[in-house]
Amino acid sequence: MYTCFNLLERVVKSKAGFRVVFLISSLFLLVGCAETLSKATKVVKCQIEEAFAEEAYYPKASPDAQKLIIFQSNVEGTNFYVDGKFLIRGKQILVLVADRPHIVKAKPDNYIAKEEYIQPPYKRGYIVRFHYLLEDRLVAGLEQPILPKVARTKQAPPVAIEKPEIVDKVDQPIRTHLKNPDAVSIIIAEKDYQNPDVPKVKYAVRDATVVKSYLINTLGYRKGNIIYEMNASKGVFERIFGTTIEPHGQLYNLIKPYKSDVFIYYSGHGLPDPKTKKAYFCPTDANPNYIRLSGYPLDTFYKNLAKLPARSVTVVIDACFCGTSEAGSLLKDMSPMVIILKDSAKPFKNGVVLTSCSRNEVSSWYPDKRHGLFTYYLLKGLRGEADLNHDKKITISEIYSFVKKNVSYMARRLHNRKQTPELLGESRKAILVKYK
Repeated sequence: MYTCFNLLERVVKSKAGFRVVFLISSLFLLVGCAETLSKATKVVKCQIEEAFAEEAYYPKASPDAQKLIIFQSNVEGTNFYVDGKFLIRGKQILVLVADRPHIVKAKPDNYIAKEEYIQPPYKRGYIVRFHYLLEDRLVAGLEQPILPKVARTKQAPPVAIEKPEIVDKVDQPIRTHLKNPDAVSIIIAEKDYQNPDVPKVKYAVRDATVVKSYLINTLGYRKGNIIYEMNASKGVFERIFGTTIEPHGQLYNLIKPYKSDVFIYYSGHGLPDPKTKKAYFCPTDANPNYIRLSGYPLDTFYKNLAKLPARSVTVVIDACFCGTSEAGSLLKDMSPMVIILKDSAKPFKNGVVLTSCSRNEVSSWYPDKRHGLFTYYLLKGLRGEADLNHDKKITISEIYSFVKKNVSYMARRLHNRKQTPELLGESRKAILVKYK
């Protein structure tokens, strides 16, 4: 052992030995620096990748796309489109979209296409989900779903809906060639009320049934896109139109963004709250003395409609909101109230609201025709009598002028009372019907 150390000492002290030791030390130093440099390079590379990943890696829906969201489907090989343009194919992918509303479409092979309307804010983890079922599969070569075979079971008999007897020509709609397959309609008829103090609305169901036939035959709506509710409860109103906390109800989900026209018809009672004097729809289970708790607020109705991504919204209300009706008072031991409804429909930039009467007026019936007076002339106008300039088209403005003139006159003639229909909203030139 001593001899080996002695030899090593002599080698280091010699010039050649010193050079060898220096070279070995330098080599070790270079190896250490290389490792350090490699680690530093990896860190910087990761930082660069993280900084530019969203800009360089994820597919962009548009040049100004900066918000990272997730498209998700339960079917492999789903084609995703943004605003009508193909973006990417996959099952669950990260994409970049611009900070504005978009229409996202998913189309797996051999499945129907589905669309979702999305809007900011796009927070971290924002997911657009598409879920496909067996019945969403397509028949080979045909654009129709394959429906699974279901065992036949006994079903409860359907709710009987009054089939209107033909009393007047308005009970038979004129057929047109108009087709509006994306249009959606909500029709609510409140005829019978659970509270014995609330009188029936005699012609509500008859009015609503005939209006539905006009939507299908004259305005070109599809039967499957019409929700018809007879004697609807407060829960039905909230399910369809949403609430203050959750404004997106069933109607919102039925709409194809910026393609669907919406038509809403209501025949029934309306009531004011005695304390706030705000207006409420009166559902079939409402208590007039607690209308603020059991009614559906007109303010909420209009605010939620204003949030719909519809192409247009038309609301027709055959009801009064002063606390009395053709059949008597709804507010026991109380005088009818004057309420302010002037600004209720103010948010409507793409729609209108046509009401049967003004603030403190009563909405009349037309017993000889077995209709509400307002609805009777609405139907009469849709048959073509509202075409004031004879151009084979009926606009909102024309139908309003026709209804207002005739309802005001007949209310005085039949009931010795004042009834003035009102039109609220900006889309007065919109076309309701075209005749060829």
